[in-house]
Amino acid sequence: QAGEATTISSRGESQAAYRKTEMWLARASGVSFFYGVQVGDLGLTMGNGSAINGNVYSNGDIEGFAASKNTITGTAVAATSHDIEKVRITQDAYGNDLEDCQVDGVAHYVSFISGCSAGATVQESVGQPAGTFPITQQQINDWKAEAEAGGTLSGYSIGNNSSESLGPKKVIGNLTIGNNSVLTLTGTVWVTGTITFGNSVIVQLDDAVYGSLSGVVVVDGAVTTGNTTILQGTGQSGSYLMLLSTYSGVGNAIDIWNSANSAIFYAPNDVVSIKNTLVVREVTARGLDVGNGVVVSYEAGLANALFLIGPSGSKKVKRWREIP
Repeated sequence: QAGEATTISSRGESQAAYRKTEMWLARASGVSFFYGVQVGDLGLTMGNGSAINGNVYSNGDIEGFAASKNTITGTAVAATSHDIEKVRITQDAYGNDLEDCQVDGVAHYVSFISGCSAGATVQESVGQPAGTFPITQQQINDWKAEAEAGGTLSGYSIGNNSSESLGPKKVIGNLTIGNNSVLTLTGTVWVTGTITFGNSVIVQLDDAVYGSLSGVVVVDGAVTTGNTTILQGTGQSGSYLMLLSTYSGVGNAIDIWNSANSAIFYAPNDVVSIKNTLVVREVTARGLDVGNGVVVSYEAGLANALFLIGPSGSKKVKRWREIP
C-alpha cells in the first residue's frame, strides 16, 4: 500500500456506552528547505525584472541583470570564492566580491566591494562555507525503490483530454502527458527516461492517499513542461508535489514554462531553467537560470515538508474517524 499506512482501531466502554475510533498512520519523511532558492556550483543567473522572495544560498556566482531590475527579498550568500553582481538584496549579502549591487542590510565581502550601496559593510577573512543539498542520494534511492515495488511499465503516455491515475510505479522509458489532461498520482513514480508535459496539463496528488503529506516524481532524464502546466499537491495545507530530476548532460535538467501552485523543483546534478513569468514554491538545483519577469516565492512551511515515503521511518497521523 502506498505510504505503508497502518490502521489502528480502539474501543472504549463506560456505563454500557461504547465508542470506537479508527486512525490511519503513514510513514513520513521530513525534508527541510531553508532557502527559497539553493544553488550549487553552477550558480544563479537572474533575468530582467526577475525576483526571488526568500533567501538564496549559492555555491556559485549570483548574477543579475541590474540592481534596479532584480531583487532578492532576503539574505543572499555566494559561498567560498564566488561573487554577487547587479542585484538588489533587501537584507544581508555575503560574497567574495560585491559589484554594482544594492544591499539594504550589511554587505559582507572578502576581496572587494565596488559600485554597491549598503546599509553597512564588513570585510571578512574568508567566504561562507559551501552549502549542502537537503536530500541525500539514499533518500532518492528509497523513493525509487518505493516506486519499483508497485510494478513497472514500459513507457507511459496519456493522450489529449484524458484523466488517468498512476502510482506507485516505475516507468522504464519516457512519460508523456498530452494537452488538457489530468494525471492523479496515487504513489511515488520513477521515470527512467524523460518527461514531456503538453499544454494545460494538471498533475496532482490523490487526496485519499496523501492527505496533507507530499509526494514525489523522480526522473532520470530531462523534463520539459508545457504552457500552463500545473503541478500541485492534494489541495490541503502542507501538501506539495516535488519534481526531482537526477539528469546531468546536454541541455537543462528541468525547463519550466508556466508551472505553478505547490510545486517543488529539485535538480542536484544540472540546471533548472524558469522561462516565463510565474510563481513556484521552491527550487534547488546545481544551477538556476531565472528568466525575465519570473518570481520565485518561498513558502515558510517548506522548512518542514513531510513526504509520504522516506528513510526516516517516522509515523504521521494521516486521518482519523469515529466508526460504528
